[in-house]
Amino acid sequence: MDAGITPVQRVISIAGSVLIVGGIVWGMQRLVDSGMLTRLRYASGVLLLASLAATAGTHLMLTGRWWALTPGGHGYARLARINFESHFWATFVPGGVVQDGYRLLSLSRHGADIHRVAASIIVDRTLGLTVILLLLGPGLLMGSRVVQSDLVVPIVILISVLALTLPAGIATVAWAPIRRGRLRWLPPRVRVALGGVEDALRSYRQEPRRMAGALGFGLAYHGSLIGAYALAGHAIGVDLSP
Repeated sequence: MDAGITPVQRVISIAGSVLIVGGIVWGMQRLVDSGMLTRLRYASGVLLLASLAATAGTHLMLTGRWWALTPGGHGYARLARINFESHFWATFVPGGVVQDGYRLLSLSRHGADIHRVAASIIVDRTLGLTVILLLLGPGLLMGSRVVQSDLVVPIVILISVLALTLPAGIATVAWAPIRRGRLRWLPPRVRVALGGVEDALRSYRQEPRRMAGALGFGLAYHGSLIGAYALAGHAIGVDLSP
């Protein structure tokens, strides 16, 4: 047994390896069943490479959004690695909680204040939803001729929910319920932890440039994502024109 590796860590490592290999096999089988591998034989290599480049750009822009919000002293390269690893695990363990939890624990291990890290992740997610809200309306209007009628109502509901919940969440943070003593029924440790996150969230009000930079990265991320889908579609002969 390797020095420093406990039996539990070894079991977790083996289980993770089995999970990864199983996911790869499952993905390849899905590609075979759907006929995608056959279609790739006739795909444009240049457009596929361009799609891969655009996909890489999405990860860079997504990291940039978080980088603009994280506490100082942590380089872009470190955040890119943590972000990529979190996406990797989210592929095999569905749910954003696992992804965000990995980001929280990984960056806090490098000495970052855990309350500030948690706040940066919350604001990162909030700005991501804000960008979606900003793009959904124009996107629905531009694609109104090709959007299936049964999708219009869910999209409108999504826009309405985001338009209501985002301002409500921001107003709750601005109200500062923890520091105002509104949630005294919570255990003391929970109040302290939430109070630290609340203070970190409120501090972003004094940093409009960072918020604007993160919003710019968010818009660039969705632009890269749309470009990656369009290039991949054109590469295999799918017409994605409006």
